[in-house]
Amino acid sequence: MKKFLLILFLISTISKAQTFGFGCLGLSGIYAGVSEYKYDVQAINNFLLKEKLSVNEELKFERGTGYRIGANLFRAKWEGFFISAKGYYQFIKEEKISKQSFTKLNELIQSNKNFQLKLNNWALGIDFGTPIFKVLDWKILEGHISYFTPEFNIEYYENNNFIEGNKFEPEKMNISYFVGSGLILHLVQGYFSIEGTAGYNFLKVEHFKNQNNIIIGDINNYAVKNAGWSYTLQINVGFPF
Repeated sequence: MKKFLLILFLISTISKAQTFGFGCLGLSGIYAGVSEYKYDVQAINNFLLKEKLSVNEELKFERGTGYRIGANLFRAKWEGFFISAKGYYQFIKEEKISKQSFTKLNELIQSNKNFQLKLNNWALGIDFGTPIFKVLDWKILEGHISYFTPEFNIEYYENNNFIEGNKFEPEKMNISYFVGSGLILHLVQGYFSIEGTAGYNFLKVEHFKNQNNIIIGDINNYAVKNAGWSYTLQINVGFPF
């Protein structure tokens, strides 16, 4: 982490004498977007087999979707290439519902179990790229370091009335690394652009544990074995000076 922050500081210092794409007085732009994450959570899926209400259901966690909000801290442009620094917070969630009907005291009861996996995270990143055309840039390489606060929740309902909940969390914050590439389409140069990014996430969470010390996952079968490919599409709004 210290090395990563040192790189950001050096880039920021060098870039003060350069021409900036969004501006050079601190914050250079904000953005919002949507993301999709693919992951391997076999230990959670195995646990799900025991917890679902109906044996005929096929419930499997494999990809989450969500939103990203952040800021482009700066974009330094030289002739033929650029370097950017950014920070963001991301909400990633996948939800499954198990349903079953039964009769209780001559009343038909609809019972639901809601399973929810969250992989929310905040991150710092840098990218290096080059213009392809006047309105299109190629992000040759983008890298992030992310801090995840994952959780796995189970909620039980009868006739849409909440009965009880169960929350599983890791015992520590988890660090992830991202490497990817993408394109930036400038609709209004310096003010408005659309950015697409695809890459690979390196994340492992050994286990989740609830307040009753029930554990999902272990050293041989991680709760989150790998948070693999992800895709993000975002809109950037710039503030030139």
